[in-house]
Amino acid sequence: MKTLIHGMVSIVMSGIIFVLMQSCGKIQVSRDVRKFVGTEIVFPSELQYIHGTNNYYNPKDTPVASVVYWFDENECNICKLSNLGITRKLFDFCRDSVSSVNIRIVFTPSFEKKDLFLEFIENSESEFPIYVDRNNSFGTTNPTIPKIRSFHAFLLDNQNRVILVGDPLMNEKMWSLYITALKTISSNSKK
Repeated sequence: MKTLIHGMVSIVMSGIIFVLMQSCGKIQVSRDVRKFVGTEIVFPSELQYIHGTNNYYNPKDTPVASVVYWFDENECNICKLSNLGITRKLFDFCRDSVSSVNIRIVFTPSFEKKDLFLEFIENSESEFPIYVDRNNSFGTTNPTIPKIRSFHAFLLDNQNRVILVGDPLMNEKMWSLYITALKTISSNSKK
């Protein structure tokens, strides 16, 4: 009986420690995101722009806002590039409903897979415009970007300051926040 009680106490204590660790992790994530919002994102000049087959926007235009997706060296860049079709909803909304919003998709391939990624790009035609970060300059230039991948999608104002963090295509509430923010920014820019 003592062994059973000891085992139950151990399980309960493990659960409490796990919950405490999760809470501390959430607090740190919250701090990281709060620190990130309001910071200016810099797009290094060495990013290589590759025009998509669909003419969504001119990268030389000064946007009133930008939606950024960054796929860093820890992600399967070829997988993400192959699945960019899911962003069509966002591209179409920006093209049809708000004026002068850029969507910037930045890929930072890992050093080991860089050649394979570049070859894949050369042999495929992406519908969407993308930027290739060959030297991880985007990540090193913008060290306040949170490490957690789900925060590698964010909305910028016309000064490239972060105003929303999170992927609008993965969460209906986030989609609503983006739509509201983009419509507000677009209507304010016309005044």
